[in-house]
Amino acid sequence: MSLQGQRFFGPAGITLVVAFVTALLPTSIDLYLPALPRLSQEFNTSEAAVNLTLILYFLGMAGSMLFWGPLSDKYGRKPVLLAGLTLFTASSLACAAAGSIHQLILFRVLQSLGAGAGVAVNNAILKDVFSGRERERALATVITLILIAPVLAPTLGGFLLQYMSWRGLFLLLGVFGSTALGLSLLLGETIQKRQDRNLLATLARMGAVLKNPRFTFLLAIFSSPMLPAMAFVAASSYIFIQDFGLSEVQYGLYYMVISLFRILGPYLYIFLSRFIPTRHIITAGFSTTLITGILLATFGPVGPISLAASIIPLIPAGPMLRPPGVNLMLEQQDLEDAGSASSVINAAPFMFGGTGMLLISLGMQRPILFLSLMCAIIGAATTFLWLLAARRPFVASVLER
Repeated sequence: MSLQGQRFFGPAGITLVVAFVTALLPTSIDLYLPALPRLSQEFNTSEAAVNLTLILYFLGMAGSMLFWGPLSDKYGRKPVLLAGLTLFTASSLACAAAGSIHQLILFRVLQSLGAGAGVAVNNAILKDVFSGRERERALATVITLILIAPVLAPTLGGFLLQYMSWRGLFLLLGVFGSTALGLSLLLGETIQKRQDRNLLATLARMGAVLKNPRFTFLLAIFSSPMLPAMAFVAASSYIFIQDFGLSEVQYGLYYMVISLFRILGPYLYIFLSRFIPTRHIITAGFSTTLITGILLATFGPVGPISLAASIIPLIPAGPMLRPPGVNLMLEQQDLEDAGSASSVINAAPFMFGGTGMLLISLGMQRPILFLSLMCAIIGAATTFLWLLAARRPFVASVLER
């Protein structure tokens, strides 16, 4: 553990700051989910156009991570955080003032570029400070804390929409961004040795990270479950509000109950890992996606309660896979490339998630059936690939420590 340069925060404080900064991502997505149908009406535009505020947010964030991570290796974690959070805060306020769907899409892209900074360096900061099982526990804690955001955000958003327009939600995001900026100013620099390469060479390290086949393979299979997970996020408000006829507040409550199960994921992994080998826990996590697909196809169209019950098995599975998955991927890279590796690790799920949102937008005629097919296909493929890889030396050597 390394706390050199930290005047205000100890290990727990650093973990909490990283969690709060990272939580801007789910908050900036989930807070305004109940307003999506309302945006379609206010701007007199299609569901697909409104969904671009989600899809391009994901893709913009993923792309920015690939830029911010290498910069943090060269210039440090703190300057990257400060620059990104300043852009996030300003863009949140601009979203609140948007006069058209095109302006909102543009400002959401800028917002995503700023939010990407915090997400890009979070794992790198934890790797700078922690090691081994301490890092894995810190990862689990951060994931747990940031999962509180999607539990509360849609319910809060649905409640606030009874008293304000959707613009007020983006003003609130600006307040959150300002708070994260203030906390980051107090955070000491965590990187011990900056890279002395020029900027182009620093960015080129991304290619070196991706050329590692062991890293890339693990990255692909652990990111794939984000396809159906984010497809559900994009389609959920339309299904519950338009198809099932619920109010915005009712939708927020359903989404809150569903999201509560996300918090179980990291703790479920920590608990199960005391008694069950990690490889078996990961196998169960991937196969749960397949089971969810079957449940959705069978019971999802019946009504809101059966849909919620059908999707719930998928919700803790992804967070449960995250701590061992990230640890496996980080172990495939050298310490000097921690920032680049962290960027890729965090960017890939958003790229997969954005793809899932795009696919579900094309299947909004029958979103539940489309979602069930995605779960079944992804679940079967990832389970099969993991079973092939689980006993390979580059995986087994890490799991057996």
